[in-house]
Amino acid sequence: MDLCGPMPTESQGGNKYFLSIIDDYSRKVTVFPIRNKSDVFHTFIRFYKRAERFLSKKVIAVRTDGGLEFCNKDMDNFLTKLGIKHEVTNSYTPEMNGVAERFNLTALDGIKTLLKSSEVPHKFWGEALLCFTYAWNRICHKDSNKTPFEKYSGRKPSVLHLKPFGCLAYAGVPKRIRKKFDLRAKIGIMMGYAQRTKGYRIWLIDENKLVETINVRFDENKRGINFRQKINSNLGYNLNLPDYYDDEDDFDRVKDSLTSRLVSKTSTETPSTSEKPDVSSDNHSLIPCTEVKWIRNIGRKVTGSNVYYSIEGEATRLKSFNEIERYCKRHNIKYDPSLFNFRKDNTESQGFSDLSEQQEALMVEVNIPNCYKQAIRSRDASKWRDAMDKEINVMMERKVWDLVDHPDNIKILENRWVYTIKYDENNKIVRYKARLVARGNTQLRGESFDEVFSPVINFTIVRLFFTICVCLWKWTHIQVDITNAYLYANLDTVIYMKQPTGYEIDNNKVCKLRKAIYGLHQSGRQWFWN
Repeated sequence: MDLCGPMPTESQGGNKYFLSIIDDYSRKVTVFPIRNKSDVFHTFIRFYKRAERFLSKKVIAVRTDGGLEFCNKDMDNFLTKLGIKHEVTNSYTPEMNGVAERFNLTALDGIKTLLKSSEVPHKFWGEALLCFTYAWNRICHKDSNKTPFEKYSGRKPSVLHLKPFGCLAYAGVPKRIRKKFDLRAKIGIMMGYAQRTKGYRIWLIDENKLVETINVRFDENKRGINFRQKINSNLGYNLNLPDYYDDEDDFDRVKDSLTSRLVSKTSTETPSTSEKPDVSSDNHSLIPCTEVKWIRNIGRKVTGSNVYYSIEGEATRLKSFNEIERYCKRHNIKYDPSLFNFRKDNTESQGFSDLSEQQEALMVEVNIPNCYKQAIRSRDASKWRDAMDKEINVMMERKVWDLVDHPDNIKILENRWVYTIKYDENNKIVRYKARLVARGNTQLRGESFDEVFSPVINFTIVRLFFTICVCLWKWTHIQVDITNAYLYANLDTVIYMKQPTGYEIDNNKVCKLRKAIYGLHQSGRQWFWN
């Protein structure tokens, strides 16, 4: 057995690791998503009792690496008491536990593939792992004409019930709990196979919960409701509609209207030379929008640059020419833009009409201000003001400058406010951030700075260092973030700067810098030396 983790994202259940236990004879894999390394011992006991009861056989030996989650007093006492041999691999020799190590690598690739193809958030990696392992045990592998499931249990598994991970699911609502105007089914996402019952694990999007049910139907040709179409107000979704939808059926709907305006490759006609209509972005794809008006990047900045091109006399509205060219090449049709009678449609305000009122309420456009005046005049002025107050308070606490009289014949640096918004992995706003930076581009070498070089550590050395700490010294890591790090560094030159915009105290005063404020040429070097 082997432990894999920690994962960059916690699973839906708050797990960071997964423990894989493999039967050496059948190669059947059992995986357990767990929260901490300390959970390995109790998880193994649970597996041990279940395996012995199912097989009516005793466990003879257990092979692990030398990690402290396996080599500890509790594990040793438990194995010794039961007479189970504990085989421990040598340091830096993962090949000695190759079966488990290889599966973990394969499982990670499987998780990434399932998450990518289904377009569900990374926090569902635990469900993807269980689904991948379920299928893994039911397919034949190298040097064996039997599946691990069959060799382990003695019976052939059925594969007729297997469904694509992340496909659209309709979970039936029992009649006894369904009200008059309730729908007969709820829309969800296929997340795997039931653990305790005979059925499927379905993620109900609107209710934000995972259920196990057998009363469900699937649309295997659709990847479910794209999670980017939902915003997480503690739901975990994102209101970003896709830039394109790559279902082949969409192209077939407009094939007739396209073909009538295209010339076959076998034709001897010479296409007329006319200019290609102006396209807002060459990277957009062809989208038939007969039912849904797609909007790019909803929930972020929406501008009037979203332009569609429509065919005169047709209800279909299309985007871009790159996908048209690929479509024509795929269908053995020669592309000629002159045969399309395109016209521009401005969709800045039209695209929102098909969204629900709840979605419109959540769909807030947040503009990042470029200067102080824009910030205090925006509709989020109070939030930007709070962010600037927080930055100034930090400056005061660190004693970044002293207010002095305006010196004569000395260059006074200007400064500016830089604004940004921090999002979490679900595209939900975490905080508004403002940073005061000096206009270092106006500094003169030899006057306010000399050397600017600051060495940067090589990440190979970082990885080597942590490898030594973990493998040799058995250390655990703690991750910290130093906020406003440069403000800890002292300056070794005299620099005068104007007072921050919006926080002027006396017009005859300027700031004599004591700390390496962001924006100066030498800030990185001063941070290194201090």
